[in-house]
Amino acid sequence: MIFLFALFLFLSACNNSDKAKYVYWTVETENQIERLERAEVDYKIQNREIWVKENDVKKAVQCCT
Repeated sequence: MIFLFALFLFLSACNNSDKAKYVYWTVETENQIERLERAEVDYKIQNREIWVKENDVKKAVQCCT
């Protein structure tokens, strides 16, 4: 039983949530960035483009369209 609990803890620590896939959202504008931040949507900027986490796309659509 203790072994299973330890295994569960180890597997939980190996979670890939930090390696989430990002998808293209739109070109970088101050307005879009403000809206995403207000809605607490995770994003990154690459080459003047805004990319949001794949699991945050619905939140981005709700706040920014």
